[in-house]
Amino acid sequence: MAYLNRIFLLIVIVLLGGSLIAGAAENDWPEFRGPGGQGIAEDANPPTEWTTTKNVSWKRGIKGRGWSSPIVYAGSVYLTTALLDEEKNPVSLRVVRVDAKTGT
Repeated sequence: MAYLNRIFLLIVIVLLGGSLIAGAAENDWPEFRGPGGQGIAEDANPPTEWTTTKNVSWKRGIKGRGWSSPIVYAGSVYLTTALLDEEKNPVSLRVVRVDAKTGT
């Protein structure tokens, strides 16, 4: 299990480090709380209401449990998930990449 934790940490560091080195594009959200870590999206105009269909571009089921805050970089959404065993213990940590426009 410790081996999986080290691999997971290495993957996250590589993803976040690469985004910081490359610099964030205008629509990128390369880390928790966004560029600069303040949770501020300059010039954003988000919807103020939504339903299961209103103001929703796509939906995607992700296996496991959400394990972190997603980031957006270069047209992709990256997130992590933990697959659980029967006792609800994480047995596999994964990084998932989803196309930001289509959800594929």
